[in-house]
Amino acid sequence: YAPETRDLIWPNVHVPLHKIQARVVVTNLLIAVFALFWYALVTLCSGADVLLYYVPGFKALVEQESYPALVVKAFVPIIIVLAILNLLPLLFQALAGLYEQRKTTSDVDRSVVERYFNFQLANVYVAASPLVSIVDSLHYLGRPAKLLEHLGRNFPTQSLYFLRFVILLTGSSPLWLLRLWPLLSRGWKTWTKEPPSLPGVLYGWAFPKLMMVLIICCTYVVIAPLLAPVALLYFCAISWH
Repeated sequence: YAPETRDLIWPNVHVPLHKIQARVVVTNLLIAVFALFWYALVTLCSGADVLLYYVPGFKALVEQESYPALVVKAFVPIIIVLAILNLLPLLFQALAGLYEQRKTTSDVDRSVVERYFNFQLANVYVAASPLVSIVDSLHYLGRPAKLLEHLGRNFPTQSLYFLRFVILLTGSSPLWLLRLWPLLSRGWKTWTKEPPSLPGVLYGWAFPKLMMVLIICCTYVVIAPLLAPVALLYFCAISWH
């Protein structure tokens, strides 16, 4: 089928299809290698509360047992992980549009959604849930029953982490719904003609977050029922927009 004119990325129209397919294979291999280091990266970020001891002005706060100190230690690692996750669509969009040179905006958005969602899955089931390290995998290699016992014992302990994760997403969703950057990019001028139209919603950012919250809720709601109303509040905030 012929894509719409407004959907075409004109600088990439001349690129041969076999060249795009070859670059997609290379990109998928690079992303697979990056995914292998994703566990170590997020595990490092999960211990960010320890690093606050070395930040001037935070050491005294972290050593306290007050409510602000507990909030900081609980949410700082999640904020860092979310910041890294929010940078990934920029990387995937650049790879799809500039390196792979896909021909349409919708194709770029689709690739961003697929790759970003895969990393969201890694965040839910692998990276943020330190269930089985490489050493543990070798230890349980000949004893699969012990491996399942280990998973069953450690998997529920991550429900509190994801409860805080969804709470933070719910609290920050108004910032995303306001779409401040499209508003500011139009400027505060008095337009003599019709102002430029707002850019569309970046689906590569939007859809994977919705799917991630749904996966977290379906996975942990039996263990942590409090996730259900928090996830409902998140979806209500998004659908209200």
